[in-house]
Parts: sequence; C-alpha cells; structure tokens
Amino acid sequence: MRKNRYHVTFEETTFFGLLKILKADELKNWSFYLSFLFTFCIFVLIVLNNNFIIITNLLAEKLAVALLGASASILAIDLAGLAITVAIFRPPLLPRMLETKLLHRLLFPFWFSAAWWSISIFLCIILILLEVLGKKILISSLLLVEVFVFLFSTFYTVSLTGVIVRLALQTAQVYERENSDSSD
Repeated sequence: MRKNRYHVTFEETTFFGLLKILKADELKNWSFYLSFLFTFCIFVLIVLNNNFIIITNLLAEKLAVALLGASASILAIDLAGLAITVAIFRPPLLPRMLETKLLHRLLFPFWFSAAWWSISIFLCIILILLEVLGKKILISSLLLVEVFVFLFSTFYTVSLTGVIVRLALQTAQVYERENSDSSD
C-alpha cells in the first residue's frame, strides 16, 4: 500500500494561495471574454443614445434590486453545488487527488464563483446606496462594472458544469490508477 507524502500548506488553503497554484487560468475562459463582449455592446448601445447618464441611472434604478436578489440566490446555489461535489468524492481517492492537486483544481472554481457573486452583491448594494444619495455620475460607471461582474459570474457558474464533468472523468481515471497500483 502506498503512503501519502503530500501535506497541504496553509497557503494552499487560502483563496489567493489556490489562485496562485492555478495561476490566472480561472480568468482565461470563455466566460471572461463573452462577458466583456456583452458589456461592451451594452456600453456602445447606451453611448449611441447620447443620454449616457440618464439611461444608466434609469437602468440602475430598474436592475439593482433584481440583480442583488439574483446574485444572492445564485451564490446559495453555488455553495450547494460545492457541498454536493464534495459529497461525491470517494474517500479512498482523496489522498491521491490531493497529491496531484486535482482537488485544488476541482474545488477552487466554486470558491472563485462564490467570490464573484459576493462582489456582485456588494456592487448592487453600493448601486442602491448611490441611487438613494443621488450620485448619478458614480452610478453610470458602477453600473457597467456590475453588468460585467454579473455576466461573468453567470457564465462562470454555468462553466462549473464542466468542472463536475471533469470531476467525474478524472475521479474514474484516478480510481482506475489506484486499483492498478494495488494489484501490482
């Protein structure tokens, strides 16, 4: 029987430590580029209308509360997905998955997604506050940032489906290796 010699360091258990291990790969996916493209298109449509501040303030008034509720709800769904994912891990495979940093790659996207939904919630609260305080110019800029963050969070959460598929495939592969190692 093979003994696990891999030990997790404290840094590897922090958000930025995991991000460092995975490098910036979490941002290099279709979610980022598609969110940027959609946000840019929305910006162009608003600018072409020649009433940038009026339109963005009207949009913020109509969207901030809805986006706040949606962000909080999807954050809860994201956390439930993480719990389900952790529950399907096979305990005998965990040391091997830890050693190969497969656990890092499979679990961190949920934390990353939750962080983005939290940012979206924070931005919505700030938008609502700015609306109440009548800070129209600040609302205009912040709304576009929130649109990007909300779209990125949405698309990134959809991409978590791929994480689950990879988990199933890689777990099967690790299980196969583990069984072949024990039969040798």
